[in-house]
Amino acid sequence: MLFSLRPAVPADAAALAPLAARTFLDGWASVITPPVAAAYVAQAFTPSQLAAEIEDPASCLLVAENEQSQLIGYARLAVGVKVAPSFVTGPRPLLLQRLYVASEARGKGVADALLETLGREALRRGGETLWLDADPRNERAWRFYLRRGFVDVGGAVYALPGAVNDRVRVMQKPIAPAVRRGTTDDAEALSVMAAAVFRDTFGPGNDPDTMASYLASAFHPRTLQGELADPENHFLLAVSRGVSEEIVGYTKLSYAPDEHPSCVTGPVPIAELERFYVRHEWHGTGVAGTLMQATLQAAAAGGARTLWLGVFDQNARARRFYARWDFADVGEHLFHFGTEAQTDRVMVRPVS
Repeated sequence: MLFSLRPAVPADAAALAPLAARTFLDGWASVITPPVAAAYVAQAFTPSQLAAEIEDPASCLLVAENEQSQLIGYARLAVGVKVAPSFVTGPRPLLLQRLYVASEARGKGVADALLETLGREALRRGGETLWLDADPRNERAWRFYLRRGFVDVGGAVYALPGAVNDRVRVMQKPIAPAVRRGTTDDAEALSVMAAAVFRDTFGPGNDPDTMASYLASAFHPRTLQGELADPENHFLLAVSRGVSEEIVGYTKLSYAPDEHPSCVTGPVPIAELERFYVRHEWHGTGVAGTLMQATLQAAAAGGARTLWLGVFDQNARARRFYARWDFADVGEHLFHFGTEAQTDRVMVRPVS
């Protein structure tokens, strides 16, 4: 099934209301009894109530739609709606209030896509932990969250129209990607990720055939396996914590001696930050900052006292990022891309 995700708009409220009601009743009617579930639906899922949630700037409501533009799922990040219980121990917790998918769209990756996208939005809003209320009697939802890294941290009482559910459990999960060292076992996955990010970053404005040739050479699994095995290299990977590990960013430090432009000066040993890439959909989530901090720590642990890099002179976003991390522009050198010589700015900072 092909589907797409987008932020909800107020005009979605009328179509979202029956979907919200149907998916809620499907999961909860047998748990909290049909009359109580129906009363909750009548209160929580009116078009006017959903429109207010969509327009709330402290909230983020995403919808999934199929090729016919029909809504097949939705999820809501509710900021400031409910204070996290004291036993939610993760840093900066944000509430995943709802995540529902129509029965005909289950098993198609819709729920995972909603969860991953909402997790990135939570990171952009300063969160590091997602928490939610769940009932183990809703077995399908309970299994879904357990398999995706959520853990049970305590019990709660949930007030409903005309009833109280004291069987609710609170679950939490860290959403900030973990950073670890890359190994030769990562070559295949890193090949796919690195080529995709390089293409997304530099594809526009470059010859497609030259790009394809460069990607096939520079990011071939065998090439990366050799680089990962080389003791003069140090790879760090930022990996998401979804149902399976996914590389969302990486850096490559090179400790090769005497391989730097003449404009690079500073205390020796001098290391090169040869690559620094983050998947575009993860931009703005804080992953780049976390990865840079870990890279600087790795450079220091590896004995480097000066760190330099080359950045494409037309990549203004990357140049601003490096400047914020105290890299100073000290000159230029050429980067050979196929038969074309492109100009890179050379930036340097001390390692402390």
